[in-house]
Amino acid sequence: MVQAPEQTENRTEHVGIDEWAWHRGHRYGTLIVNLDTHRPPVLLPGREQRTLAAWFKKIPRNTGRLTRSWGIYALAARDGAPQAIQVADRWHLLKNIGDALERMMYRHMPLIRLVATELSPQKNRMLKRLWCQRQRYVALNVLNESNVTNGISAGLR
Repeated sequence: MVQAPEQTENRTEHVGIDEWAWHRGHRYGTLIVNLDTHRPPVLLPGREQRTLAAWFKKIPRNTGRLTRSWGIYALAARDGAPQAIQVADRWHLLKNIGDALERMMYRHMPLIRLVATELSPQKNRMLKRLWCQRQRYVALNVLNESNVTNGISAGLR
Protein backbone atom coordinates (compact mmCIF):
# COMPACT_ATOMS: atom_id res chain seq x y z
CA MET A 1 0.00 0.00 0.00
CA VAL A 2 1.30 3.43 -0.93
CA GLN A 3 0.14 6.15 1.41
CA ALA A 4 0.30 9.92 1.23
CA PRO A 5 1.68 11.86 4.21
CA GLU A 6 -0.47 11.53 7.33
CA GLN A 7 -3.10 14.16 7.85
CA THR A 8 -3.07 16.10 11.08
CA GLU A 9 -6.60 14.96 11.79
CA ASN A 10 -7.70 11.58 10.49
CA ARG A 11 -11.28 12.60 9.71
CA THR A 12 -12.11 12.02 6.10
CA GLU A 13 -15.85 12.61 5.93
CA HIS A 14 -16.33 12.76 2.16
CA VAL A 15 -14.24 10.62 -0.14
CA GLY A 16 -14.17 9.86 -3.84
CA ILE A 17 -13.19 6.41 -5.05
CA ASP A 18 -11.93 5.50 -8.48
CA GLU A 19 -9.53 3.15 -10.14
CA TRP A 20 -6.23 4.17 -11.64
CA ALA A 21 -3.79 2.26 -13.82
CA TRP A 22 -0.33 1.18 -12.71
CA HIS A 23 0.00 -0.42 -16.13
CA ARG A 24 -3.02 0.17 -18.39
CA GLY A 25 -4.96 -2.98 -19.17
CA HIS A 26 -2.90 -5.13 -16.78
CA ARG A 27 -2.68 -3.73 -13.27
CA TYR A 28 -5.00 -1.29 -11.52
CA GLY A 29 -5.11 0.33 -8.12
CA THR A 30 -7.69 2.24 -6.10
CA LEU A 31 -7.44 5.98 -5.57
CA ILE A 32 -9.23 7.45 -2.56
CA VAL A 33 -9.52 11.24 -2.53
CA ASN A 34 -10.59 13.41 0.40
CA LEU A 35 -13.27 15.57 -1.25
CA ASP A 36 -13.05 18.20 1.47
CA THR A 37 -9.33 18.91 0.91
CA HIS A 38 -9.07 17.55 -2.67
CA ARG A 39 -6.03 15.50 -1.68
CA PRO A 40 -5.55 11.75 -2.04
CA PRO A 41 -4.96 10.30 1.43
CA VAL A 42 -4.49 6.76 0.10
CA LEU A 43 -3.49 4.87 -3.02
CA LEU A 44 -4.34 1.18 -2.67
CA PRO A 45 -2.35 -1.23 -4.85
CA GLY A 46 -5.35 -3.26 -6.08
CA ARG A 47 -9.12 -3.23 -6.48
CA GLU A 48 -9.97 -5.87 -3.87
CA GLN A 49 -13.13 -5.42 -1.85
CA ARG A 50 -11.62 -6.49 1.49
CA THR A 51 -8.68 -4.05 1.21
CA LEU A 52 -10.99 -1.10 0.63
CA ALA A 53 -13.44 -2.27 3.33
CA ALA A 54 -10.53 -2.48 5.80
CA TRP A 55 -9.52 1.09 4.96
CA PHE A 56 -13.09 2.30 5.58
CA LYS A 57 -13.18 0.54 8.95
CA LYS A 58 -10.06 2.48 10.03
CA ILE A 59 -11.88 5.78 9.41
CA PRO A 60 -14.87 5.68 11.81
CA ARG A 61 -16.19 9.17 11.08
CA ASN A 62 -16.68 8.51 7.39
CA THR A 63 -20.29 9.62 6.90
CA GLY A 64 -20.54 10.37 3.20
CA ARG A 65 -18.78 9.32 0.06
CA LEU A 66 -18.74 9.78 -3.65
CA THR A 67 -18.22 6.39 -5.19
CA ARG A 68 -18.00 5.01 -8.65
CA SER A 69 -20.92 2.71 -7.85
CA TRP A 70 -18.95 -0.10 -9.45
CA GLY A 71 -19.87 -3.39 -7.77
CA ILE A 72 -16.68 -4.00 -5.80
CA TYR A 73 -16.34 -0.39 -4.63
CA ALA A 74 -20.00 -0.16 -3.60
CA LEU A 75 -19.81 -3.45 -1.67
CA ALA A 76 -16.57 -2.47 0.05
CA ALA A 77 -18.01 0.88 1.09
CA ARG A 78 -21.15 -0.79 2.42
CA ASP A 79 -19.12 -3.37 4.39
CA GLY A 80 -16.49 -0.97 5.71
CA ALA A 81 -18.68 2.04 6.49
CA PRO A 82 -22.36 1.01 6.62
CA GLN A 83 -23.33 4.36 8.20
CA ALA A 84 -22.06 6.31 5.19
CA ILE A 85 -24.27 7.44 2.34
CA GLN A 86 -23.21 6.38 -1.14
CA VAL A 87 -23.61 8.94 -3.89
CA ALA A 88 -22.90 8.34 -7.57
CA ASP A 89 -20.92 11.06 -9.28
CA ARG A 90 -22.19 12.94 -12.33
CA TRP A 91 -19.42 11.84 -14.73
CA HIS A 92 -20.05 8.12 -14.20
CA LEU A 93 -23.82 8.56 -14.33
CA LEU A 94 -23.56 10.36 -17.67
CA LYS A 95 -21.08 7.77 -18.95
CA ASN A 96 -23.43 4.92 -17.98
CA ILE A 97 -26.41 6.67 -19.60
CA GLY A 98 -24.39 7.30 -22.77
CA ASP A 99 -23.26 3.67 -22.94
CA ALA A 100 -26.84 2.43 -22.44
CA LEU A 101 -28.13 4.80 -25.13
CA GLU A 102 -25.44 3.64 -27.55
CA ARG A 103 -26.30 -0.04 -26.92
CA MET A 104 -30.00 0.73 -27.46
CA MET A 105 -29.29 2.56 -30.72
CA TYR A 106 -27.23 -0.34 -32.06
CA ARG A 107 -30.04 -2.73 -31.14
CA HIS A 108 -32.61 -0.62 -33.00
CA MET A 109 -30.38 0.47 -35.90
CA PRO A 110 -32.50 -1.17 -38.67
CA LEU A 111 -35.60 0.72 -37.48
CA ILE A 112 -33.63 3.98 -37.12
CA ARG A 113 -32.34 3.63 -40.70
CA LEU A 114 -35.85 2.92 -41.99
CA VAL A 115 -37.29 6.00 -40.29
CA ALA A 116 -34.35 8.12 -41.47
CA THR A 117 -34.96 7.13 -45.11
CA GLU A 118 -38.69 7.81 -44.73
CA LEU A 119 -37.92 11.28 -43.41
CA SER A 120 -35.14 12.11 -45.86
CA PRO A 121 -35.68 15.25 -47.99
CA GLN A 122 -35.54 13.25 -51.23
CA LYS A 123 -38.21 10.86 -49.97
CA ASN A 124 -40.32 13.80 -48.77
CA ARG A 125 -40.20 15.46 -52.21
CA MET A 126 -41.31 12.22 -53.82
CA LEU A 127 -44.15 11.78 -51.31
CA LYS A 128 -45.26 15.39 -51.80
CA ARG A 129 -45.32 14.90 -55.56
CA LEU A 130 -47.39 11.71 -55.19
CA TRP A 131 -49.79 13.44 -52.81
CA CYS A 132 -50.29 16.35 -55.26
CA GLN A 133 -50.93 13.90 -58.12
CA ARG A 134 -53.47 12.07 -55.97
CA GLN A 135 -55.24 15.34 -55.09
CA ARG A 136 -55.44 16.33 -58.78
CA TYR A 137 -56.85 12.88 -59.63
CA VAL A 138 -59.53 13.19 -56.93
CA ALA A 139 -60.44 16.72 -58.13
CA LEU A 140 -60.61 15.49 -61.74
CA ASN A 141 -63.02 12.72 -60.76
CA VAL A 142 -65.21 15.16 -58.81
CA LEU A 143 -65.41 17.52 -61.81
CA ASN A 144 -66.02 14.64 -64.21
CA GLU A 145 -68.87 13.28 -62.06
CA SER A 146 -70.39 16.78 -61.98
CA ASN A 147 -70.47 16.71 -65.80
CA VAL A 148 -68.03 19.58 -66.02
CA THR A 149 -66.00 18.88 -69.12
CA ASN A 150 -64.93 22.29 -70.36
CA GLY A 151 -62.01 23.84 -68.52
CA ILE A 152 -61.09 20.82 -66.39
CA SER A 153 -57.43 21.09 -67.32
CA ALA A 154 -57.37 24.82 -66.60
CA GLY A 155 -58.86 24.34 -63.14
CA LEU A 156 -56.38 21.64 -62.11
CA ARG A 157 -53.17 23.51 -62.74
